[in-house]
Amino acid sequence: MKYEIIPQEETVLVKLTEDGYTEQLSLAEAPGEESSLVLQSKKDVLGEINLEKMLLNLDHCVDLLQITFNAVDGFPVQSKVQELINRFTDAMTKSNTMALEFRLAAEGVVEQYLDAYQNLFFGEVESALIFLTDIKQVAKKMVRQADELVNVFDGLTNYANTVLKEVMSERAADEKKRSETQALINELQGSLDAMEALKENLREDIEQATADYEKLQEREMKQEERAYNMQLASMIISEVSGLFGAATDAVTNKSDRDMAEKETVSESGESSAEVQTRRAYTENIGKQEQIQSAIRKINERIEAIDKILDGKLYAGGANHASADEADLDTQKTDDELRAEKQAKVDEKNRLSKQIDTLKGEEDTLSKTLSGFGVVMDKVAEDTRTAVQEIQKTADSLAERMSVIDKKRNELKKQERENLVKLAESTAKMENMVMDENALESAIQCLVIAIGCLRRVLAYLHEIKLFWSNVETFCDNLALNDSIAKLISTQENKTPEQRAVYFKTILFVKGYISIVAKWQALYVIFTEYLQALSKVSKRMTAVMEQSLSADRKEQWKLATQMAGELNERLEEEIKEAY
Repeated sequence: MKYEIIPQEETVLVKLTEDGYTEQLSLAEAPGEESSLVLQSKKDVLGEINLEKMLLNLDHCVDLLQITFNAVDGFPVQSKVQELINRFTDAMTKSNTMALEFRLAAEGVVEQYLDAYQNLFFGEVESALIFLTDIKQVAKKMVRQADELVNVFDGLTNYANTVLKEVMSERAADEKKRSETQALINELQGSLDAMEALKENLREDIEQATADYEKLQEREMKQEERAYNMQLASMIISEVSGLFGAATDAVTNKSDRDMAEKETVSESGESSAEVQTRRAYTENIGKQEQIQSAIRKINERIEAIDKILDGKLYAGGANHASADEADLDTQKTDDELRAEKQAKVDEKNRLSKQIDTLKGEEDTLSKTLSGFGVVMDKVAEDTRTAVQEIQKTADSLAERMSVIDKKRNELKKQERENLVKLAESTAKMENMVMDENALESAIQCLVIAIGCLRRVLAYLHEIKLFWSNVETFCDNLALNDSIAKLISTQENKTPEQRAVYFKTILFVKGYISIVAKWQALYVIFTEYLQALSKVSKRMTAVMEQSLSADRKEQWKLATQMAGELNERLEEEIKEAY
């Protein structure tokens, strides 16, 4: 930094230039808090401490201590937290008193230095040396006071650490009780779940078996009806063919018979019309089955989508918090699900039209096949065989229904016998769940208290470090005799010679640097006092609020305040970066 001295009538101006930045200071008035010399001196006091952040943390301590007090309500350690708050308040009071004295002392010292320079400007060293001697005593007193406050915060930090350990012990004890309670709940819940699972499995078996049995009965009736109709049609066709066969041969000329043979007999000797019609009929039925299968899958998909929409499990839905993250459907939006459903409905309608078309073709092919009596007899025989197989399955299902019904009766008997025991177990479990919920809340609040106390400890360490830095800084000021030595070298010279010397860069540079250091102390403790005033007012208000609430309200308040404080701290982090 470059210094330039500009003499005035009763003082000097000091022009400082560095990296293009220029400022002008006068030894007739205190340098401003934005002066580069003051800022550098503040940095010398604070070291790595961010004063603004440290003072904000003091305010956070109020919230953290209140949260801790509320969180440990109902625990013996709450009295220790109350004592910690009292000690913290006392420390803040002492700190406030000390800071006020430091601020006044620093302000007075700056004025003394400025007054002393007025004498030095005209070469009068005796008065200046008296001022400097008094200033040295002020600095020594500040060293002792800072040391006392360091010890106060050291004791406060140690006590906070003791309280933290006791809270952690409470948490460990409650976690043990919670584990024991949870083990009993699990044992009772296992018994209840086993009973419910048995009932549910049997109910599902009965419902499924009943549905299957009804389907088989319906299929059996349709197969019998179809077989009867086919057999009847075959018989009618056979009778008609026998009745009108001779007349047909008489009136049909030879060319017509040749044409019929060409149409009904392939080159390989097979009945081409019959084979092609049968193949077309089989393919038609196969296509219908494939389409029906596709429609069933579409219906299942539509039903699945409806369940997600009805349950509001889709992204943005009211119940989405309980959705399974592994289920990709629940991660879709309402619009995406409805769009997919509409696409499935459209696809289903298209396939249904294809089914209708194929059924029309089936009717046509069926009528064509009716001209082949032997085919109709074969189809009817196959149908009767299928019906017999279905009947066997139905008989087997009926036996299963009998077994299931027997099991159901056994279950009802077992339910009657265990009804009293089940009721007692349920009531006992409900009580344990209540106890476990209370323990869970307690543990949650203890965890919050532990986190708060750890942060308070960090803040207290920082304040202790701050006062240690102030002590060191003041000690350096008390031991610094450089200005006094420079003045003493001029004692034997004439006042005019002295006046010239005290206006040189060598002297003025060191002198204004000392003034800036004391001004930095003044600025620091001005900010410190403003922060402490806010802390003191808030501490009184929040403790009145905490002491007036009951246990559940205090736990609720602790959790709520912890969340709010966490949000504020996160915002501060974002602003910092």
